[in-house]
Formats: sequence, structure tokens, C-alpha cells
Amino acid sequence: MEWSKAQITDLLQKASDANVELTLTDEQIAEFLTFDRSPSSDIGMNVMNGTSRAILQYGHKNAPYRIKAFEKQFTENRMEVYLFANDGTLCGKDVLNVLYVFDGAVYSVPPSGGDFDAIREKGIKTLALADAFSSLVAANAEAMNAEYSVVEMGAAKTFDDMNVRVPQFLKKYFEKKQLFIESNVSCRAEIKLF
Repeated sequence: MEWSKAQITDLLQKASDANVELTLTDEQIAEFLTFDRSPSSDIGMNVMNGTSRAILQYGHKNAPYRIKAFEKQFTENRMEVYLFANDGTLCGKDVLNVLYVFDGAVYSVPPSGGDFDAIREKGIKTLALADAFSSLVAANAEAMNAEYSVVEMGAAKTFDDMNVRVPQFLKKYFEKKQLFIESNVSCRAEIKLF
């Protein structure tokens, strides 16, 4: 019998609630890290992809800076998404970091440099913070019922700050582990519908 992810989650949650000591592999932990809010439509996916591309290409630009990440003309209205910053750089220094699971812990790791070579080589690569922010922007764009919205992600200290969903049993598991996820994402997006 093959188990679904939902069945496994339920089983692990029951074990956690019963204070059973969980032992999880890095691969198992990585499988449960997902975006909390993400797009569900083709337009949302296009917003997410456009926002991610703009972050990768322009995220390091000095402020004040504003760049169009997405635009689409619909039958009755038009949507535009901009990344913007009034000071510093367009996005924070850690926006290009990726979450890795290594030796039972989660790390926010830059693409190069630092003392992260072992984690990059042996860890399990999961979610990119630029994609986590872009996913949040896209989900907000899909849900918009106003003409204007601003989406922000600042200094991220928790999974919730990063738009990363972690099941309750895994949160309890992490109480006994160290997390190294604090990151300066500092990205802002403006969504216009007119």
C-alpha cells in the first residue's frame, strides 16, 4: 500500500501529539516545506515568474528604484506589478538565498560564499526566497478586489515571515533543533488593477 502525503502528515502529527520522538531524514523534512500562499491560475503563475525574473535581474539595484515585473491587459481591465524600493537596494541581501535541509536543521544559504560549502554539497535544496516572495505576490494578485495593493517581505526570522508552510508536527520537531533561517529579504511589490 502506498501512502499519500496527507496520510503521512496525519500519522506524523499523531505521533508528535503523543510525544513520540520523531526521527526524520533531511529528505523527509524537505518534502514538507512548501509555500504558504501560492498562485493557482495561469495568470498567477505568470505574475510569479515575472516577479522572480525581475528579482534575479534587478534585485541588487540601488534605490530609489522601480521596475515593472508583470503586465497584462484583460478584456475589462489591466494588471501591472512593480518591484520598488525607496532606500537601500531593490531587494535585501538575502533575497537570492535558498533554504537547505542539512543534518536535520534548516539553513538559509546564499548562492555562493560564506561557510556553506558543505551544506550546498550535501544538503537538500528546497525553496528559493525570491520564489517565496514572488509566490506571495502572485497569490495576492489573484485575490485582489481593489485597485491597488502592496506586498512586503522584510527581515524574515520565521517560516511564516518567509511565506513557507511547515506542518505542526514539524514545528514541534524543530523546537529541539536549530534553525538558521534568519534572512534580510526586504522586498516590496506594488500591484495595480485598473
